[in-house]
Amino acid sequence: MVAKIWIEKEKHNLYCSYVLDFINNHPINGGRLFFDITEDRNKADLSYAQSTRLDDQEIIQIPVQNLFFGSLKVNNRELSINTYHAKPKNVFAIEGGNRGINDFFDGKMFAFDWLETIFFHISRYEEFHFDPTLRNQWEMMPEKDQILVKHKLHHTPVVDELVNAILVALGHPSSVVKSNWSLSHDIDYLSRKKGFQNKFRQFLSFVKYGSSIKSAFKHAFTKEQQDYHDFSFLETGDIPIAKRIYFHVGGDHVFDPEKMDERQELIQKLASEALSKGYEIGLHPSYLAAEDPVLFLKEKSFLEKLIRQKIELSRQHYLHFDFEKTLDILEQNGIQEDSSLGYNEHVGFRCGTGFNYFLFNWKLKAKSTVKEQPLIWMDSAQRYEVGKQSSLFYLKAIKFFESNKIGTQLNINIHNHYWTDYKLYGIDLSQYLKEIKRK
Repeated sequence: MVAKIWIEKEKHNLYCSYVLDFINNHPINGGRLFFDITEDRNKADLSYAQSTRLDDQEIIQIPVQNLFFGSLKVNNRELSINTYHAKPKNVFAIEGGNRGINDFFDGKMFAFDWLETIFFHISRYEEFHFDPTLRNQWEMMPEKDQILVKHKLHHTPVVDELVNAILVALGHPSSVVKSNWSLSHDIDYLSRKKGFQNKFRQFLSFVKYGSSIKSAFKHAFTKEQQDYHDFSFLETGDIPIAKRIYFHVGGDHVFDPEKMDERQELIQKLASEALSKGYEIGLHPSYLAAEDPVLFLKEKSFLEKLIRQKIELSRQHYLHFDFEKTLDILEQNGIQEDSSLGYNEHVGFRCGTGFNYFLFNWKLKAKSTVKEQPLIWMDSAQRYEVGKQSSLFYLKAIKFFESNKIGTQLNINIHNHYWTDYKLYGIDLSQYLKEIKRK
């Protein structure tokens, strides 16, 4: 079915085209409804206008908010999240004021500008316009200031649910498709940091988070515990899921791991093992490579030479993504898919969706050539959420997965150097993965 939409302000076409392309290709849509922009108002099924005409009575109206498509930059502290009753679930609008709770659709008119709301989330509007002087230790917008986290909606795929509600409102049955999941591993460290001071810091960390002194000492100081070269934890089952390994291969920033002289031969060995188990290989660029195209290319070329394959997948180290620079670097270097847009300190949906989609190029005001696979659940983020309460790690993780088992995509990331360390806190990541498989 084709739904023709007329857009009153031509300057909105670029933004609307991006959002409508997102909906047209959304897995929940499944090709059932195709939005097509028309220049003829009389042939439109939907009108995106600030005012209606008498002869528009048969056209479904989408109100124009003109906040995020306008020329002014809007600080998210000026914004509200308003709840609207919809089927099958309530939906949430990003608006310039508090409007209480209303119905999403009355049969002729949508209650809010869902084009702008979806754009706000998937373009990362709030992060692109965020004041650089207020960035956090990772040089990004603090997660606590992001609107979904502030309103405790980051555990909900608000965009995916909104797309579903739009389809239902326009006469298409609700999607009840089971969520897919994918698995990735960030290989930051191939060995523990050497030296007594580093080992002692690890010992104190293990004790702090509940390990016995004996176990902490053995884990931090004994030789057989020094390496992270064992890939026995890699998924080997026959479940058809996407599986990725992201290798960190360089960097001189304090956030980057120390360079190891023997890493070339070791990475080749580990990459070969991962490929044999059905994994794709991606680059985990060093921290500064997010802003340095020369450094990014150097690291990408280095990894390609080691594994003798072209690298088209990337995830930024510490999820360090500069919305002014990083996308250009990815496009220039032939990266087809990024997976950096997740949280460091929370699990959940930073972009409002778990599904892959094309990032927005703010310079061109158009769809970029790079797809984003939003990072939804990460072991270190779950650890951060539960703090010292290790007993809650497994319960919180499974609860999150259970609450999102319908209608989205769950992209999971685990670090190899946490795999054994977490066992000292009573956290067995293999049990978490086994539980997911059973769902």
